[in-house]
Amino acid sequence: MWPSSPYKLETTELADECARRFPVPLFGNDNPQKTDKFVLSSPPDLKCIVTLTGDSITSADINFRIQRQQHVLHRTCIQSENPWKLQQIQDAGNHLQQAIRHIENIDKEYMFKSSDEVLHFLGNILSCLQRGRTSLYRPQEEDHRRSHEKPQHGQFYSP
Repeated sequence: MWPSSPYKLETTELADECARRFPVPLFGNDNPQKTDKFVLSSPPDLKCIVTLTGDSITSADINFRIQRQQHVLHRTCIQSENPWKLQQIQDAGNHLQQAIRHIENIDKEYMFKSSDEVLHFLGNILSCLQRGRTSLYRPQEEDHRRSHEKPQHGQFYSP
């Protein structure tokens, strides 16, 4: 028999730390949304300044050249009035919350009956975390019709 208390405590602390550092509020995490600014560039063809607030791009200035028109600089932007929501961040947060729920479902005094039960418990948590990680680096493709219904698509313009 293996007591769950020390393992659950460590696992809970790790999950809580992840939730605290996550860019959008999760249950038990009431931190305000953090704003980060990134400069992405690949000179001379691309330069992009992006402001990310929580799970949305709140502003961006994008300058790029197309190979066929090397002497023409194209410019577009995302304006703060109409932010671009990044669904993959919300998806990752949902998977993290699901992992935290698995941890919270085990009573502090619960005694695991076998190593298989411990492995099953950890497997459920790792599966949730893996799905969250995957959602960040391989976002789901949207249905073509749904993507055109988004208000963000109407905001791109060439100044």
